[in-house]
Amino acid sequence: RKKSIWVMVLSGLKSDHFKPDNTITQIDFFRYLFVPEMRYYDDEGLYDMLENRGIVKGEEKAPESKLTRQDAAKFLIRYLGLGLAGERPEIYVSKFGDKVEDQYRGYASLCYGLGIMRGDEKGRFNGTKTMTNAEAASVIYNTMKVK
Repeated sequence: RKKSIWVMVLSGLKSDHFKPDNTITQIDFFRYLFVPEMRYYDDEGLYDMLENRGIVKGEEKAPESKLTRQDAAKFLIRYLGLGLAGERPEIYVSKFGDKVEDQYRGYASLCYGLGIMRGDEKGRFNGTKTMTNAEAASVIYNTMKVK
């Protein structure tokens, strides 16, 4: 199963190289997350589907923007159908060693509890840090293990 997830992610690449240290854009993150369905959608159709499923809200659509860890957490929790729980930061105590912004605390805490994102070597969430392709592949893989 582990190998099949990586094959799916890598098959979604538009180039011949993975480039693990490059930062990932929002659209590429969603292309990787929805590799099996991408044959049915162009980019605009992908965003329509994401909005219909409640994963992205209209004002959050930013295809070419670099994806931050906090936005990845939010999108992954919504992908899992736990968006309502993620929107309630007051019910969570963050396990991360740094401050997680209130609006992301629920999403980050759920990602931590589900084993999707654990933080850096010092236990920090680093919410505003942009994700690399390798980090994105890792959190998508971890999400697939939950789903």
